[in-house]
Amino acid sequence: MTFNFEAATDTPVNPADAARARVRAALQSSGGVAQSARPPRPPRKPKTENAKAEHAYKEKTADLYKAQGYDVAHVDYFDHLNKRKHDFLGCFDSIAFGNGETIAIQYTSQGNMSARKTKVEGRAGYRWVKKAGWKVVIIGWEKQANGQYDHKIWEL
Repeated sequence: MTFNFEAATDTPVNPADAARARVRAALQSSGGVAQSARPPRPPRKPKTENAKAEHAYKEKTADLYKAQGYDVAHVDYFDHLNKRKHDFLGCFDSIAFGNGETIAIQYTSQGNMSARKTKVEGRAGYRWVKKAGWKVVIIGWEKQANGQYDHKIWEL
């Protein structure tokens, strides 16, 4: 018995392969560009100076406390749905554990420290952590003319 090659080409084609062939033919006939119902997405905005500075404050604060023997956990998060940052208990950015104590940390620029103090003292979370015996600090960072960061620490 011999194999009939002509009959083998008459076999049904895989539906997925047929769909790909139709799409390929449509693209080739339209010049190779498929029309989209949605306009292209605009380019992403670069980070603002404020966002860059806040990231620097976060890293500098972690480095400061790690050098003193603390373990630092960043407890704030960014909500991508609502495009905003949420602090732990509404007022803390980081928590440092170690040396027999726990420290709740709010970091900011030096010019904004008094506003952050008002914010922290007005939240229920502040009262809860003070009742639990935690230290609460506000760290203000400022970039000097030589590029180095200087900090102030207020303990509440």
